[in-house]
Amino acid sequence: MTSIESNFDTVSLTTKAVVTGTGLSESAELWIDGEEMTLDSITDTEAIFTITYIEATESSDVQVYFADGNSEEAATYSISVIPSLLTVSPSTGSAGGTLIHVTGSGFGPETAGLNLIRTSSSSNLCETVTITGYGEFDCLTVTGDVADNDLLNLVSSSGQISPVDPANVVYSQSETMTVTGVELVANSIVFTGTGFPTSGYIASGAYNSVSATTFTVESATQATLIFSEGGVPIGSELAATIWFISELDSSILYPTMADTILLTVELIIDSSTADLTCSFNGGCAYTVSGSGVYASLQQEGNSIEVCGNTCELSSTLSSASGAVCLLPTLITSYSLENF
Repeated sequence: MTSIESNFDTVSLTTKAVVTGTGLSESAELWIDGEEMTLDSITDTEAIFTITYIEATESSDVQVYFADGNSEEAATYSISVIPSLLTVSPSTGSAGGTLIHVTGSGFGPETAGLNLIRTSSSSNLCETVTITGYGEFDCLTVTGDVADNDLLNLVSSSGQISPVDPANVVYSQSETMTVTGVELVANSIVFTGTGFPTSGYIASGAYNSVSATTFTVESATQATLIFSEGGVPIGSELAATIWFISELDSSILYPTMADTILLTVELIIDSSTADLTCSFNGGCAYTVSGSGVYASLQQEGNSIEVCGNTCELSSTLSSASGAVCLLPTLITSYSLENF
């Protein structure tokens, strides 16, 4: 064995490893980073494998085994690959950001600096990249306008650009989706704007880290998030967020905000249990009625206290209209002496 090199096969659209030498046997195995590669062909002087896994763009964990029992170990050989771009899905997205799925070859979970480059501006398309497996990653696109049919290339921290002709890998901006207003209505947050998808997408969203329970998209200009389980939690000048999930491929569209729109939800208590009598053993239900009280009490640091002891919040008795907690056991000198 004299060398091992990689190249991208434009016919099969896969990354190959080519082992050269003399007197190669009729069969061989190639292992990279603990995984066996697929043998495509072998001759007396050359063995070609399809690389089905590699941790990063370079590996020194390489073993080649031949049928006669001889092997070449990693101390002698290493291999490097150039990440290759194959597809992006969806190929259109919102100026507010879209979660797209990217497939390719020649990169794995430890590949650093992966990103899609827009050839029109030589700028990154991805705000964040999450590698989901060999040859796959999720890309949350940056906020801002994108040119129509913008050609894409794949790069890594090595600075190497995908060797595949990117003519068929393009990305375009869909109709501009913008939020122009946010309003609190009972246990719901109503978003107004333009370009909301009325079919093929499921709306979702959150406020103050609490996700909405259900949703409706009334039109391309209005969508509503409904917090039916605990109400809208209290919060001071916080952004309410909404996004749209594709029913076809689970990609996510994020609208842009026309302005910095912040929402304040104040704590309003309609009523609470009065004249409650309970034993020292506790367990009696105490109710605080008000929209969003239950959702707010589920957040860290918020609680109802009775005589300095936390009243246990009941998930089965509470609702969007109010919170119900069960009084704690109360230990006093009187209870210790008489009970």
